[in-house]
Parts: sequence; structure tokens; C-alpha cells
Amino acid sequence: MNIKDEIQKIFNWIENQCQYGLIDLRTKEEFQRQHIINTTNIPLDQLPQRIFELPPRGNKISFLYPINIDDSGTITDLCELESYKQSIELRDTLINRSGYLVEFICYIDQNTQDIFFASLINDNNKDIDRTLVESGSVSRLLWKACSFLESSIDLIDTQLLKQLQQQPEQKPSIYYSLDLACGSGRDALFIAKRGHSNVIAVDHDPILLKKISDALPRYGIPEESVRCVQLDLEPVYIDPAHLDRDHSNRLETNDPLKYTADELNKLKSLLAQLRALSPVNGYHLVHVARYLYRPLLPIIAELIVPGGFVVFHTFMHPSKGKPKRPRYLLNYNELKERFTNSLFDIIEYQETLLEDNRPIQFLLARKQ
Repeated sequence: MNIKDEIQKIFNWIENQCQYGLIDLRTKEEFQRQHIINTTNIPLDQLPQRIFELPPRGNKISFLYPINIDDSGTITDLCELESYKQSIELRDTLINRSGYLVEFICYIDQNTQDIFFASLINDNNKDIDRTLVESGSVSRLLWKACSFLESSIDLIDTQLLKQLQQQPEQKPSIYYSLDLACGSGRDALFIAKRGHSNVIAVDHDPILLKKISDALPRYGIPEESVRCVQLDLEPVYIDPAHLDRDHSNRLETNDPLKYTADELNKLKSLLAQLRALSPVNGYHLVHVARYLYRPLLPIIAELIVPGGFVVFHTFMHPSKGKPKRPRYLLNYNELKERFTNSLFDIIEYQETLLEDNRPIQFLLARKQ
């Protein structure tokens, strides 16, 4: 293996402004000791569990792949290595099954890493006027939050800052955000990276919540910024034959066609639990992505403090793929109708298609 050939791959990547992700598959300890700038560390044995940290499918990616080979090894030797064969299998899997464009694989001999990085520094083209190697554990963020959240966050932050600056008893930077059914936490981490120092990420799955907690130090997010909470967000069973039972906009209703007394108590208990997670008994931002449990809609309305925002986007009829069940699909104009009342001003509403042609609704609204 010719180190200069491998290093040239890195130079080409840097000269292209690091436009796509370079994923360092070495161990966490090796990455911390020294790594190439703007790279993302996902140890090879953790890649299957951390696939959610890759960028969206269809994007270009590349790899720094650890192998073991002595200094006298030739290209023939490299091709015969089991680790080399595994790297090709990984490339083909990501291309064929996940739609990624693998731009290159740069191989680094685990026995001569110091030589590799020294050569990278010494052979630096003078046109590249920057430090190429650094130490530390913080990785480049490759994955993206939901596009609807990304497009709304500037307006939300600007308005919240104005509002909180007018409240002398409240520190301007202290507002509380809730990501409901957060999954693996891409959106919760994005909100925290934006400077929201009190993000509550709620989901029923402890494995997904642990992924969020583990990701915080890797991406330089203070651990106290995101609190992960396991909660059952669906305490009341929805009978598909009676979807109209969960169309109430008020939890206080005693209409037996809506909820039984036991169901009401369970939903009120969930509301109380979610409120208790915030010192102000509510949230300045509530975010829900690709998730629908209709009894949560009035709860969300209750949770938002005056001047706070809701960002909600999920699938709608007609189904073109998953999900298929009506209980998980919004009806035409449903989100807009749910939040069109005296309490909320609708800032933006869309019914559009994702790249895979699944129809989706998006709502951005502010509580008066």
C-alpha cells in the first residue's frame, strides 16, 4: 500500500472544501489522539447501530478505513486482506441497499498511523492553508434535521428571543423545547446545537434515547442541554373502527363519545407528566416529526406557553408506502383545522410530497 496515494485522496477531499462526509472508522481512542479535520468518528464495530448518524441517503460519503499491513505490503497483499474485502462489502452494501455514493475509501495501517499523519502534515500542499490534523473527540455533524424544522428555526429563535428579552425575570437564553416521539434524536440534537439549552427528548424506546445521550459528547453538545425521558405517549388505545373518538380539542370534555372517564384520566396524567418536565410547566417550542397519535393533539396545545411555537409534520392520506394504517395518517387539512382556533396563529401550512412521493402535512403555528 502506497501511503502517498492514500494521502492524495485526503488532499483532493480537502481541496473540494470537504463537501461530503469523511467517516473515520478507527476506534474512539485513536480518533481522539489525532484525526483529520472535519471528519466524523464512527468506529467500524459501531456502524450498524449508528447508521442514523450518516447523512441522508443519496449523499456522497467516504471512509478512512483501518487495516493491518506491514510496510513491505503490496497492492496484491492489500487485496488479500480480510479487512480490505470487508471494506468492499461495506461500500457495496451502502451503495446498493442505502443509495449512498461512496466517493473513496482511504486505507490507514493501524500499525503506522503516526507515519500516515506525519506524512499528511509534511506533504501538505501550500495551496491548503489550514491545519489538517487535530486531536479531540468532537466529530463533524453529517446527518440533517427535518427540512421543515430547519426552515422554521430562524424565525422561531428570533421571535422567542424578542419575547424573552421583554421579560426581565426570565433570562433571554432560557427557553424550553420538547421533541415528542423523538426517535434517535436528530431533531432534538439539532435544536440543542442551535443553542436551546433545555431540550426534553421524549420517546417510549430506551434504546433510542440512549443513542441520543451517547451522541451528545461526540458532537460537542453539553450533556445538560438535552434531557432524555422515557414515557408511554399512547396510554389510550384507539379502536380503528372509532377514530372519531379522539377528535376532541379539549381534554376537559365529558362527552362519552369522545373518551371514557378512565381514558380522560390517563390522558390528563400524561399531560401532567409532560408539564412536570419543564420548570415553567410548558414549552416555548414543541416539535413532532413523522408521528401521529391523535389524542396528543390537544395535549400539545395545552403544553405550549403563550408566544410559543408548534412545529408538526407527519404523513397524510393517500398512503404511498409506510405508514398505511388510517390511525397514522392525517386527513386532508387536518393539522390546519386542529390549530385554527382562538389560541393559535398559523404561520405556515403545507401539504406536499417528500422525495419518495409520500404526502406529508407541515404546520408552523404560534400560541397567542
